[in-house]
Amino acid sequence: MIMKTSFVCLLLIIYMGFFYFSNKHLPIRSTKVFCYYYVSATVLTVFDLITLYTVNHMDTVPAAINTVAHVIYLLSINATVYLNFCYLRSLLKNQRDRTLWKNRLQAATFVITSVMIVFLPLGYVQGTYTNYSMGAKVYALYASIIIYNLLILYYCIRYWKLLNKEKRVAIVASVPIFFCVSVINLTMPEALFSIVYVILTAVGLMLSNENNEKYLDKQTGMFNQYALGIVSSEYIHLGKNDVGIVFTLSESERMEDMRNWRNYILTMEHIQRFCRKELKKQAYRVGDNGFVLLLYTEQSAERVAALIKDYAGKCGRNDIELDYKIFHLNECESSDVFIAKILDACIGAINKMAIYDFLTGVYNRNMFEKELDQAKKDGADVYYLIADLNNLKETNDVLGHSAGDELLQSVAKLLADTVGDMGMVFRQGGDEFAALWRGTNVEQLLQALEENRKRLNHGRMVPLSYAIGYGRILESDGIEKADRMMYENKVRMKKNKA
Repeated sequence: MIMKTSFVCLLLIIYMGFFYFSNKHLPIRSTKVFCYYYVSATVLTVFDLITLYTVNHMDTVPAAINTVAHVIYLLSINATVYLNFCYLRSLLKNQRDRTLWKNRLQAATFVITSVMIVFLPLGYVQGTYTNYSMGAKVYALYASIIIYNLLILYYCIRYWKLLNKEKRVAIVASVPIFFCVSVINLTMPEALFSIVYVILTAVGLMLSNENNEKYLDKQTGMFNQYALGIVSSEYIHLGKNDVGIVFTLSESERMEDMRNWRNYILTMEHIQRFCRKELKKQAYRVGDNGFVLLLYTEQSAERVAALIKDYAGKCGRNDIELDYKIFHLNECESSDVFIAKILDACIGAINKMAIYDFLTGVYNRNMFEKELDQAKKDGADVYYLIADLNNLKETNDVLGHSAGDELLQSVAKLLADTVGDMGMVFRQGGDEFAALWRGTNVEQLLQALEENRKRLNHGRMVPLSYAIGYGRILESDGIEKADRMMYENKVRMKKNKA
């Protein structure tokens, strides 16, 4: 009967472990400690079965094997109880002061009792239903268990409000369970109830770890901003030199105010799967258009950023622009400061999307309308120039859209470099560009544009060519004048080409 109970306990802990490790958990100290706890509890359960067999077959099992099995069994109980205490301590790591001598003293109890378990004598008692071990080794183990259960009770009472409800119930409940099991073991030694204490404690801790929904972003499968706050807070508190790399998403060609957030979610879903499968890293979603990875060094962050940008490009999301920034956690006073920097980067990406054309790098139509209205209100003596690129459709049809994109980028750079600090260049849409220029000699500007255009065309497969017109915005028909001039220039160029 006792053998069957131990076997059921082993199946139960394996079954629980399967579900626990199939879920995502925060990469913090308490998670690591719990993993060690689970391994120790599993070893304990296995050796509970082994010692049950060896102690009841002492006539056939060599004494040395029986002793070694019992030593491992007792050490695993000692380690499991100590790790239960360490788990509680890890939950409070960020809230209480780190006192090195206290930590060493608490660990010394485990070390000393483990040495005693190894070297003190072990005796065996023949019972009515089963044999069992007793002696100095067992008493040393009981002393260790009592000490750590008292410490658990002390920490829980002192830091009661700092523990969430699930953790508090699971950890505090282990103390009376131990005392009940101890009474049963003392009055009925053959019951061998130690395994019940371990299993019930393990079940309680696992159940307290199952409420992971509050850490997950359901839309992308990433951890959420709340989870990032917990992890970064621990990293900063422990003085880790990790870096956070924040990726921001923005739409490269969108002109209107309404944004298709579903595109962002789909992109982050793809990247999340890539991070988990290929990089073995967990991403954290922040805001609507950003996610974060925590890495060890700036070099590894740069390498990972290149991999993710390359993967994002292969996903076919050409309308999404992916950018990144790197922040050092040890330069942040708290997790709030760290997250504030990340959110600023996300907001900056949204603001950039509102005013920039990501293909060409110049301002977009939204920005042009704002600057034009402001110039009119200020009564500024500004020239409006409009340029229409030639041969874009033919280039796309013959050489492909990458060649057409390069043509757009080249004319944007030509205009921006020539206008310089005296003005702003905008992409109106398609193959049309505009500029607002604060200079006085527009003919000189046009001459500089032509000289720069000819110089750039040396060695180009597709030469730059455009029709241009200009007018002063102070004049009532200045913009219409520029449009007419550009159109007439376009017609003339087509006639000359024909």
